Amino acid sequence: MNQDENEVQKAIFSLLQHAQLQRSCLSCSHFTEATEGCSRANGGRPPARIIATSCKEYTESPPF
Repeated sequence: MNQDENEVQKAIFSLLQHAQLQRSCLSCSHFTEATEGCSRANGGRPPARIIATSCKEYTESPPF
């Protein structure tokens, strides 16, 4: 990846963060990777729409 592509990628990610489009269960602190469950849903697996777009209880956390 060259310098221009890297800058474009950073800019796109920044815009997605600002628009909150990067939110998902994978980047939420309430998500448990091992069980694919959510502590805010009593450990259950959230509906697909919530997994993809997050919920009002979303708390950002690194996904890895």
